[in-house]
Amino acid sequence: MKWIVLFFCMVNATIVLAQPSRVDSLLRVINKTGNDPEKTKLLHKLVSITWDYDFDKAHAFAQQEYDLAKKMGDPEAETIALTDLGMYNYFVGE
Repeated sequence: MKWIVLFFCMVNATIVLAQPSRVDSLLRVINKTGNDPEKTKLLHKLVSITWDYDFDKAHAFAQQEYDLAKKMGDPEAETIALTDLGMYNYFVGE
């Protein structure tokens, strides 16, 4: 039984520690791309990843995603970004 608990603790630690490196990688790609529709998709991925460990960071990415989608005038991207912002408010109880 101790080995099972230890195994699950190690798996969870690996997942949580791997997330920041994915965030860093996506941020580098976002900073290099000049394609706004692609940036909104990448920001959405960042929101999805950061929900697991930092709601405030996820909210900041969702706000950037929404601002860019609104600037582009893309209703689908705006809807996805507003859904991300709504999820933040739901999870934090606002």
